Amino acid sequence: FKSGVDFITVYIAQPYRGSDLWNYYVDYGLIKTRGSQMTSTILNTEYDTKYFKAEELNELRAKLTNDFMKYKIIQYMNPFLFFREIFPKINTPPKLKFFLKIASRLFFRH
Repeated sequence: FKSGVDFITVYIAQPYRGSDLWNYYVDYGLIKTRGSQMTSTILNTEYDTKYFKAEELNELRAKLTNDFMKYKIIQYMNPFLFFREIFPKINTPPKLKFFLKIASRLFFRH
């Protein structure tokens, strides 16, 4: 978390038809038929892997993203860091509104 970046996005690799990963999933029985394809995205998977269920991967991705953002927000509660790092990014009403929207989503999720 101490990388210095402001935001992260965690992607889940997806086995798209025709890719090497797709062939791996078929070869290891993770996709039952060559004709099937689920409606997964890079942010939300429906495919189980050899070691994780799809739900576990989705929860892990969400937890990593949320934990990172909570860490950054708590870090920026230090007034020095806030004025050096955050204030220049929220110094207009639209920027402040966006910041508050993101912060509220992170802290008030179910």
